[in-house]
Amino acid sequence: MSSTEGASRRTAPGAPLVVAAGATATALGVQQTYITVCAAGGALTLRFGDSTVGAAQTTDWPLAEGEKESFYIGYSTAYVSIQGVGSLKVVVG
Repeated sequence: MSSTEGASRRTAPGAPLVVAAGATATALGVQQTYITVCAAGGALTLRFGDSTVGAAQTTDWPLAEGEKESFYIGYSTAYVSIQGVGSLKVVVG
């Protein structure tokens, strides 16, 4: 059995974008929408910004392995840099 609550307001998620740790200024491909991210394979540190965003530092947004978090992606935060081990899985919506 599947839930249909809110089905008229939501679209089914597509395949997640996977960004490897160590990536700098990777385009998320979306703007003015929410994304949900999950750290896979290890803890990560994230930094959002524009196309000139620098490498993520240990003082940026921490994300433990398996942790999920939602972010609003605007025009000035449509790129991500990642430090750590594993990868970041990104789903729009």
